Amino acid sequence: NYPVMYVNNSNEYYLHRNFEREYSDSGLPFMDKDCNLAKPGDNLIIYAHNMRNGSMFASLLKYDDKAFLDEHSEIYFDTMYSEGKYRIISVFKTQVGAKNEFKYYNFTDSQSRADFENYVSAAKRLSIHDIDALAEYGDKLLTLSTCSYNRKNERYVVVAKKIK
Repeated sequence: NYPVMYVNNSNEYYLHRNFEREYSDSGLPFMDKDCNLAKPGDNLIIYAHNMRNGSMFASLLKYDDKAFLDEHSEIYFDTMYSEGKYRIISVFKTQVGAKNEFKYYNFTDSQSRADFENYVSAAKRLSIHDIDALAEYGDKLLTLSTCSYNRKNERYVVVAKKIK
């Protein structure tokens, strides 16, 4: 239940700023600079801190527990353009800068069916849980990303598809 901020030329502006644009350790959730709510691509990516006090995206790490995933398999993300209900298709970790890093943050819009399918396939392959929900070309995705603190530069990522 946070506002999601957006600056079209920066993925760092709200990293340490509050709604009034003042300094804040926790910052606010923010959408990737390559996303556009007015003309959404295939994947909306939202980043937020994993705060040790449990705020921001700290609760994403609860998805390590399969029972929690089963009970909370849907995500709601409403914008000024539409209401959004999404079903989780993958929960994974990746280490930024590692040789085997999955660069999920580079995928906001597919150039082809194969592009989309490759992204979804990689996300499903890395998932820490076997999740029945699938996504197919034409579906709209929502990706939530935070730091995991398990390893240096590790990200915890939840990918969901919009339910029509």
